[in-house]
Amino acid sequence: MRHLMILICVSILHLSDAFPYSAIGPQSGHHSNYYDTIVNYFYNRDYKVPHRNKHINTGEDSAQHASYLYGRCAVRPNEFPPADETQQIKGTVEFRQLVTGGPTEVKISLQGFNVDDSKVKHGFHVHGSGDLTGGCQSTGGHYNPFGKTHRAPNDVERHVGDLGNIVENSEGRVETTITDSQLSLTGEYSIYGRAIVVHQGEDDLGKGGNEGSLKTGNAGGRLACCIIGKIDSDSGWAQEIN
Repeated sequence: MRHLMILICVSILHLSDAFPYSAIGPQSGHHSNYYDTIVNYFYNRDYKVPHRNKHINTGEDSAQHASYLYGRCAVRPNEFPPADETQQIKGTVEFRQLVTGGPTEVKISLQGFNVDDSKVKHGFHVHGSGDLTGGCQSTGGHYNPFGKTHRAPNDVERHVGDLGNIVENSEGRVETTITDSQLSLTGEYSIYGRAIVVHQGEDDLGKGGNEGSLKTGNAGGRLACCIIGKIDSDSGWAQEIN
């Protein structure tokens, strides 16, 4: 069969020299087109490899996809909410970071905040423990592996988990993306397996002038939470939030 294939290829090349391209067909192209057509025909037929000339994944797509680490957290209401405040807050918090390190992007999409109260800012932190057996209360304090005091996200000296406040809109929703230089999805201080907690009130960013301010930001009770898990999909980043 291979000998026959070679003979046919050689014959076509001789024919292409004997006749103008227009005699063979306006879409013939140059000699290599004839050869490729015949070789692909027999290769596909004999080895049953369909569409050999179609796009072949060379690994570049996979490499591009793998250049990021991803995380996701499915936020749910606290099973043991503050006595004076029950809100059905749900949504997702998604994370991505280059595998080489650098800042971590955090995409927040939440709904269910109470629009009838005056609280539109809510403390938003990474907590140290991924334990929800006692509701959001069992997630421990802010993630603070370096023993710092509580501050604002743009302060150098702060808890790693200090992400400041999120702001609900008039419909009780939060749709925003933030970038943080201290959160990491890789290395010894990865936040995988830790918790996101949404608080009842505004975080004073360590400026409240009391001990509680330097520990929690006086952000109040815990309305909702979730555990940060590792995912391989980038689907959450396919579209930008409007």
